[in-house]
Amino acid sequence: MVDEHVRKGYCIESLRPTPGGTAFYIKKGAARTFYIDKGREYTLSFAFDDDFIITNTLTGIGPGVPMNVMFLEDSDIVTFVHSEMHQTIHEGISDVSPLEWTMFLNAILYEYAGYLEERLFNLYNASARERYEWVLRRYPRLGEVATTTQIASFLGITKETLYRIRGGKYSAR
Repeated sequence: MVDEHVRKGYCIESLRPTPGGTAFYIKKGAARTFYIDKGREYTLSFAFDDDFIITNTLTGIGPGVPMNVMFLEDSDIVTFVHSEMHQTIHEGISDVSPLEWTMFLNAILYEYAGYLEERLFNLYNASARERYEWVLRRYPRLGEVATTTQIASFLGITKETLYRIRGGKYSAR
């Protein structure tokens, strides 16, 4: 595990899916994950204080499409690569027992699965306006750190639709 401070705008580029993945714990700050395909950015997730980013989620998008993590404000983070932690624990180098590590990893994955379930429910069952209201409830500081284009991409709508929602001129067709 590496504990570090990163500045707003710092970007970790080209994170390719690795066995077990890389995770970032955002102790304080904000970040987003995204990928670029055919010159267009697609925002996958946002993370704020006391939240995780897990980077092995892109295996289904296609070969040669790496994930990027960009920090949206100065952030204090802890970075760990699961395969390296697994090796360290099993070699007996760490003070953490394999059971403790497994429980920690399970807690992260349980929380992440809950987030994914919530996100999928909203993407498939909510209108564009409802998705926008959901994201503002989930991430109250989002409007302070993310661009309209990034938020729209995350919600699966165009930035023009987002402008109409914000302006009260949106009507679902």
